[in-house]
Amino acid sequence: MPELLTPALRAGMKNTRLSYNAAVVLRAATRKLSADRLAPYLAHLATRDPLVLFKMIESMRDHSAADLLPELVTPLLILAGRQDAFTPPATQQKMHELAPGSEIVWFDEAGHCLPLEEPDAVIRAIEKFLGKIEATDA
Repeated sequence: MPELLTPALRAGMKNTRLSYNAAVVLRAATRKLSADRLAPYLAHLATRDPLVLFKMIESMRDHSAADLLPELVTPLLILAGRQDAFTPPATQQKMHELAPGSEIVWFDEAGHCLPLEEPDAVIRAIEKFLGKIEATDA
C-alpha cells in the first residue's frame, strides 16, 4: 500500500499552493511566510520519500536531549517561535531552563520556519548574542 501512496503524496508535495497551505494548517509555518519564499524548501521536501518524512516527524515526538542540556558549557541561543507546533513554546522554554546560561529570544508571530519568517530579526538576534559572547571573551 505505501508504494501506491508515495507517488500521490509526492505529487501533492510538488503543488506549492497545496504544500504551503498544509504547512500553515499544520503550523509548520505562519502566513507571515509567503508561498514563494517557502517554495524552495517545499521543492526540496518533494524530492524525499514522503513516508520517510512522516516517520521522521513521528520520531521527533520521542526524541529528547533534555538530559544533555544541563551539561552544556558553551553559550546557547534559542530562537523560539511562539506559533511553532513542531517545537512548541513549552518545549523551547524547558530547553532554556535546563541549559545553564542560555538565552532565549521569542518571536511572537513566527513558527517552525523562523529563519524564513523573520530573517532580519533572526540575524539581529544572532549578532547581538555573538556580541555579548565577544564582550565576555575580551
